[in-house]
Amino acid sequence: MEASTSATSTDIEQRLSAVLSAYESVPSDDRSDTLSDIHSGFKRLLELINEPVRIAFFGETNVGKTTLANRMLGAQVLPTSVVANTPYLVHVSYGLIPAVIVHTSDGKTVKHAGGQLPHVGSSSIEKLEIVLPLPQLKDIQIFDTPSHDKEAAGFENDIPKADICVWCTNASRAWSASDRAARLKLPPIPRARAILVATNADTLANEVARASVRNRLEGEASALFGTVCFAGMTSESSAETSRPEVSRTEQDVSFEKAVFRSIRVFRDRRHKTIERLARRMSRLSIAALTAVSPTQGTRGHEYGDVLTAIKACSTPEKL
Repeated sequence: MEASTSATSTDIEQRLSAVLSAYESVPSDDRSDTLSDIHSGFKRLLELINEPVRIAFFGETNVGKTTLANRMLGAQVLPTSVVANTPYLVHVSYGLIPAVIVHTSDGKTVKHAGGQLPHVGSSSIEKLEIVLPLPQLKDIQIFDTPSHDKEAAGFENDIPKADICVWCTNASRAWSASDRAARLKLPPIPRARAILVATNADTLANEVARASVRNRLEGEASALFGTVCFAGMTSESSAETSRPEVSRTEQDVSFEKAVFRSIRVFRDRRHKTIERLARRMSRLSIAALTAVSPTQGTRGHEYGDVLTAIKACSTPEKL
């Protein structure tokens, strides 16, 4: 993330945290219902700032979804022996204690600490949660979805939760009719938050083939995806490193760069939304508190510190 984004986030956090701290300084017996409701609203805004960005990977079988998900995490978190070619959703998130949580088709939940897969028949699994203490998972969560050319039950319910959609399509047959049909079946995803990745790009013979694929994808899929990029499967970097004759052009954006740019844009927009909500909530809160009592609570405790903190959140240039 760029420094400017982090600075903005820190400023918002400080001001919202000040409101919560001022609330905590008010004795519980002196907290009116109005003040408690205000506290809940500001607390939710603070939680939104720190929510990880949810990234969902889609595509057909053996197209490289799991490989790219691992690349995002910088570790072999999703071993192909466990999650490859499986007809269920895999959700990777942060937690202090490693764990694997299995949700079965009959509504049961099986949890196993230590990050090892419990002994559950794969045919009965509906969703798999992997919890790991990786620092990067504080900022992002990964949804590795079932291949759309397989029968998959229930994972569609998690798709609307994704903040960024990464659609993987094999460069040798990029954006097939089945790709398009499957994409159109999904709930609407804003174009600016959708990335189309041509995987196995290191198999393309030369720059001419690469340019041909890029032009076709941009022409046929631009209405659904804000970014088209390439990714090779033979190294941690982009495809051009594996074939000397394939050079990078200005129009080719690496997978990693495209995703992190989308994360930055999404977080910036979310921060701006929180700023607007905080200003509006501040004005409404000040009006509500002064309507209850100019400066006092239900049992005489002054709300001065709370009002001061709330007023600081209502100043546009400070957020």
